[in-house]
Amino acid sequence: MKRRLTAIVIVMMLAAVQALAHPGHEHKVMGTVSAVRNNALDIKGTDGKSSTIRLTEKTKIVRDKTVQKAADIKVGSRVVVTTAQEKDATGRQILIAEEVRIGGPRRPQ
Repeated sequence: MKRRLTAIVIVMMLAAVQALAHPGHEHKVMGTVSAVRNNALDIKGTDGKSSTIRLTEKTKIVRDKTVQKAADIKVGSRVVVTTAQEKDATGRQILIAEEVRIGGPRRPQ
């Protein structure tokens, strides 16, 4: 009985981890733009990690409730990006930007 209960708990834990990591799940990336490339942003996150996020024609870009263009995103801009995970043609997980919120400049301390 104890083994069966342990097995059930392990299966439930694995299912929970899988549910958190599934493609299409929204993620937020906060940080500073370190590079702007063709249809992609490199962002150094507030956690120190770097991420490459693809922009599409469906990506909404805003600053203070005003719609912006991808060209308005500059290196050094602070951003909050809502992303979804998808697989590219090779099966590798990539981040696709659904919305990019451009922040103001850093405030002096």
